[in-house]
Amino acid sequence: MQWISVEDRLPNEDSFVVAARIYDALGDIDACVCDFYHGQFFLNSEGLESSNYDGGALIVMDFKPTHWMPIPEPPAKG
Repeated sequence: MQWISVEDRLPNEDSFVVAARIYDALGDIDACVCDFYHGQFFLNSEGLESSNYDGGALIVMDFKPTHWMPIPEPPAKG
């Protein structure tokens, strides 16, 4: 699969994708699985768990994706 620039095309509405911000030509990136709906990327936090001293946590996607790709098919059972 290839990364798709958000300037070229956005994902289909109501889809799960891998979103990334590519920082430079060396390929330095931040990436996460996101929901795409209402024209925006939202961090898919299902399965994430974290806690701090008071038992709560806040997970924030604080970057604007530059690229995305469909989530790949799972590995074949074998």
